[in-house]
Amino acid sequence: MLLELEAHDGQTMSELADKIDVGRSVVHRIIATLRVHAAVTRDPRGRYWLGPMLVLLARGLQHELATVGDGALAELAELCQETAIISVPEGDQSVVVACALGHTGALRVEHEVGFRQPLSRGASSLAILAYQRHPAISRLLQPEDLGVLEEIRAQGYAQTTGQIRSHMVALAAPILDEDGWAIGSVALIAPETRAELLESSKASLLSTARVIADGYAQRKNAQPEGRSSK
Repeated sequence: MLLELEAHDGQTMSELADKIDVGRSVVHRIIATLRVHAAVTRDPRGRYWLGPMLVLLARGLQHELATVGDGALAELAELCQETAIISVPEGDQSVVVACALGHTGALRVEHEVGFRQPLSRGASSLAILAYQRHPAISRLLQPEDLGVLEEIRAQGYAQTTGQIRSHMVALAAPILDEDGWAIGSVALIAPETRAELLESSKASLLSTARVIADGYAQRKNAQPEGRSSK
């Protein structure tokens, strides 16, 4: 029920019953329970929406890459004096799971955890897409744009300007698993006026991506058999 509302918020009880293929009475009982806990709310038109309790629950949830990479991300932001983020793929999007602010001046980029963008746009997304077993890469990019992914693989990082936010430049490196597939990316984002300074941060960015990847691999290999990671 919650996943269906996350995908299509603001549905009626009948619509939910059809979507999850259960009887209306079952949906009524589930909705009643979720409303008691503020996980779902009802508007005056009788449509149901995800509730505020989910926000409170999510505050205590941290993606495994964020747990592994927080320290390295903070060091990168401090060293380069620019905003650094970790993003992970989720369907046709990438989601920011960690952010560290490096620049203390008046002009800096702020990215909130939970920010989403298309997997086909922005350096942090493209660095993931170039190393993904994604079944629909050809659908996400135009045929003439597929060469961008080849270029990213050749140089080991992605670079874009103004694709997500105007006058902003981003550098991103993939965080690879032991098989060489992207489980996320780490990116530096700065105002376009500091693009040349950002160029000098490529080595630090690539090094941070490797540190996070190594930490993820160690954490994964240390888990008891049969227990999966997030």
